[in-house]
Amino acid sequence: MIAGFDQEALARAGNYGENDLQVTLAAFAALRATYVAELTALQPVQWERTRHHVTNGAVTILNHTLHSVWHDTIHLAQIMVIIQFVNEMLFCRLSALATNNPLANCGYRQFPIYTKSALRA
Repeated sequence: MIAGFDQEALARAGNYGENDLQVTLAAFAALRATYVAELTALQPVQWERTRHHVTNGAVTILNHTLHSVWHDTIHLAQIMVIIQFVNEMLFCRLSALATNNPLANCGYRQFPIYTKSALRA
């Protein structure tokens, strides 16, 4: 059986909002490296093994892996958007200070929130 999980509860329990991004990404990369090593050891026939997922029903190892890759890609894209947004705001603030123009409009635009559906488009 493949258990489901509550993403919001995991984020709160893991204190993701307060953790250092580099440390978090390094831990993520280490976990994924272990996962890839396990998958690499599988024989072709093993990729078709089926287990029951509490939400999705019967799922093969291949389908579960493809879903994991898609899911990880969504989160990595979200992280890239956040980094870009922060860099843009930081550059604007530093430019305003360097030109002695503290009132420069740094574009108080809304922070871009990307949903799964927006990233699929």
